[in-house]
Amino acid sequence: MKKYCFTNETMTLARDFTTYHDNKFHKLSTKDSVSSDAYRVTLRRIKALIDIPFYDVEAGDLGGWIESEWNLKNTDELPAWVADDACVFEEAIVYGYANCEAQIYGKSRVFGTVSDNATVCGKSFVNPDAIVDNDSYVYNAEIVANSYNRH
Repeated sequence: MKKYCFTNETMTLARDFTTYHDNKFHKLSTKDSVSSDAYRVTLRRIKALIDIPFYDVEAGDLGGWIESEWNLKNTDELPAWVADDACVFEEAIVYGYANCEAQIYGKSRVFGTVSDNATVCGKSFVNPDAIVDNDSYVYNAEIVANSYNRH
């Protein structure tokens, strides 16, 4: 059974090292200008079709942003959800939970939780029991326990 659908909302992200000096993708508005060689990706918002009690999601709730159905894998045994303004794109797959402006991309696999402006990219793997949060940046790494980055 399908657990989510796409809404009509889209968002474009760009990474432009001439404008921004970090590894984050930044949301573009129609007024923003980035260099012509900036990497851009268009994401679509999701909406729950059924309740996902594991994450307190009810049918009709708006979720986060994904590039394609490939990015969010749901099974009966393993519910997954992308919430809030979290973004998942490229070849990354979330089998767990992402929320609060998290960015997951590259060839990353997330079975745990990524939240609070954290970034997981490259060929990273987040274990089912792990939490990556608070502006953490994970690149080409395996996280098997919690990765708290408290300031």
